[in-house]
Amino acid sequence: MPFSDKIKQIEESFQEVQDKKSQIIVKTKAKNADYIARLADQDPDIFTTGVTFGDNEIGIFGSQEHQATKVTIQSVSKFFTDLLASQNNPQLLDRLVAREKTDLRFNAHASRLSSALNRENPLLSDYPNKASSALKSFVDVDRRLDYWLKDDTYFDKAANPSVNYGAILTVYASLPDPSVLELPPLDPYNTTQEDVDQLAQPVIDLLSSMAKTRHESQAKICTDLQTFISELEGAENNRRLIEQMKKHRLLPESVNSERLLQMYTANCSIYMDVNQLTRAAATLANRGLNRSTQKMVMEPRIVDKALQTIKHTGLYNGTDGFHAVAGEEVCAKSGVGGVILGIYPGQGALVTISPPLDEKGNSAIGAAMFECVHKKKVFQPSTPRELYETASMLQSTDSAAYQQSSTFTASHSSI
Repeated sequence: MPFSDKIKQIEESFQEVQDKKSQIIVKTKAKNADYIARLADQDPDIFTTGVTFGDNEIGIFGSQEHQATKVTIQSVSKFFTDLLASQNNPQLLDRLVAREKTDLRFNAHASRLSSALNRENPLLSDYPNKASSALKSFVDVDRRLDYWLKDDTYFDKAANPSVNYGAILTVYASLPDPSVLELPPLDPYNTTQEDVDQLAQPVIDLLSSMAKTRHESQAKICTDLQTFISELEGAENNRRLIEQMKKHRLLPESVNSERLLQMYTANCSIYMDVNQLTRAAATLANRGLNRSTQKMVMEPRIVDKALQTIKHTGLYNGTDGFHAVAGEEVCAKSGVGGVILGIYPGQGALVTISPPLDEKGNSAIGAAMFECVHKKKVFQPSTPRELYETASMLQSTDSAAYQQSSTFTASHSSI
């Protein structure tokens, strides 16, 4: 199908959802996340969509104001942390975090999450002869894995990188040098955005390289200081989780718990608009290839693994319900700031931003947009073989064949 025809179908889908926004909100009882003050204050009327079909062209829909609005990516950051951990410490990540479905809600209480840690198997600390030598070397980056290879029977993995305790462990595994977690935490009431940016720098750098165009020296991505502060004020649940993980030897005592929490929170506070998110999504749809800069940002096998994970876990316990209406062809990750990042491997990507969340913690308007696009068959179901062949063809395209990067923008009323 020609690009112009696909864009027209996306525009029609956007308009249909735009016209039904009020009905969708009432039906799903959707509202902004209220457990983080900064998110509760977001404009609930924001609705914008970005789409790409694997090339350098992207379509952006929504009012000019909404297109330019930045939101924090929240749990969408967990997907990119997973990519970094798989690149930097794949064995450690696989030892700490599984890739399984879970029935946990997006804001599950620490007592529910930590129940997975309170297992019948004894603690490693109960067996000092087996654990002591490994504990001494746990914070050494080259030997961190030693601790977990001693005896498989004494450890249960976190369910996946999307649930909070799995995501926190993924942040730990993403660091080439864990000694940064021994540094004192920031004073959130006496810090700057630049300080918070530094905490999230690895994820910011990855996102920037994915969203960058050949005309930019660097994609301008940063954190939102006020969201960072707001989230830390209500982070007791995650604080308890980290203490549970240290109690059960999932994390070494040398880790400064508040520093780790701040790094995790800074990632969630990364601030992006729909254009930036759509460009990053285009790179993911091309299995790590940024077609604008002609650079391979991430190894295809790592992207494939992370995409398969979010396909089954990306919307928490609402994942199956989402796929029932949005189709099995999409790999999606949601965030409580209102973002749904959808990747159609080898075909393209769809990104939506709309803050009101349904009972599962996912954007109600965003899910409706994915459903409408699925009904119009804009993206086709493909076998894994077909997806890999398509993506490989995109990656092997001669550089002379790359089109000049361009952005196709439209309001919600016309193209």
